Amino acid sequence: MSRQDEIVQAINELKVHFDKNLNNKYVKNIILKLDMTSDIKHNMGILLDYKTLYFDSKGTIDDIYSSIKAIGLFIKEIQIRVLPNIVSFTGDTFFGASGSKDPNDKILFQMAIKNYPMNIKLLAKMCYSLLKMVVEYDKENFSVSPAFESVRNFDEIANSLKSIIEHDNKKV
Repeated sequence: MSRQDEIVQAINELKVHFDKNLNNKYVKNIILKLDMTSDIKHNMGILLDYKTLYFDSKGTIDDIYSSIKAIGLFIKEIQIRVLPNIVSFTGDTFFGASGSKDPNDKILFQMAIKNYPMNIKLLAKMCYSLLKMVVEYDKENFSVSPAFESVRNFDEIANSLKSIIEHDNKKV
């Protein structure tokens, strides 16, 4: 499998994880309540909403870096604002908004909330892994002037993701 194929596969896995575990009907309100800039939302969408990525220029690589950085900022915001008070942050908003009275929905809602910190950490791991793959691809294909050299605060992206991965969920 080529490095491009590995990157596309990692992006697909990241997107599926995000949609199934962090943006499903039970916890979608968490994202809707966050106060994120339109730039962060747009840049997250590059990976999470993409249909096709063309690896024909450094611009695509820049876009991937911007998206990983935005997802990292999203994760940090979740860790600071949501995880310490996740139950009060979500409340029973799902049930009020959906009008659901199904007991299975209540159980699935509780499971989604309970697993949210673990799923955020997994998202960070997936982003970090993707970042390493993209850096290798960048070095191989744009060795004279890799795109990561022009990304502002590039080292902070990797360091932030690493610190999230190493963070003990029990402290949250």
